[in-house]
Amino acid sequence: MKAIYLTLILVTLVFSSCKGTKGESSQDDGATSKPAASQPAAEAAWMKDGQGRYQVFGAGLASRAPKTIPAADLVNNIKKYEGQTLRVTGLVASTCAKKGCWMNVEGGAGSGRVFVRFKDYAFFVPKKGAEGRPVVFEGVVSEKKLSIAEAKHYLEDAGDMEAAKRVTAPSTIPFVMATGVKMYAAR
Repeated sequence: MKAIYLTLILVTLVFSSCKGTKGESSQDDGATSKPAASQPAAEAAWMKDGQGRYQVFGAGLASRAPKTIPAADLVNNIKKYEGQTLRVTGLVASTCAKKGCWMNVEGGAGSGRVFVRFKDYAFFVPKKGAEGRPVVFEGVVSEKKLSIAEAKHYLEDAGDMEAAKRVTAPSTIPFVMATGVKMYAAR
């Protein structure tokens, strides 16, 4: 039980911590620091489709869609999807407040979360205001193994030194290295 509790704390803190120093964003709510092929450097343009207004980050979504699954299915069946390139749908739970270099996506209340980073650190998502927005992203699925040192690092970044001292075992979390993101306006 103690290990489950500690793993939940670690997963939560991984999503509230940011590591890396490349490419600072120039805007407080900015979306990208480097231009991707389809968007300006400052803020991704708003577009519209049958589901509403959206922004595209990174390479966008492939015209020939890989298999599409909800984030809850990915969380519950991570071993089944390991190594596959998938299109995943869900709701943004949080984004990196420092740079927008990761996002935490859930499939619904209590479904668990998927940690999403962006390939080659080539693009970012909004640092604030994305929570609750529907999102679709594509990328390669894996389980991210957090070593004891890495788990402690995330806890220390979050300012929880006491929890960092209690880390005694590695843990794993659902992870996607995304190449593109389509984020809809809040509904």
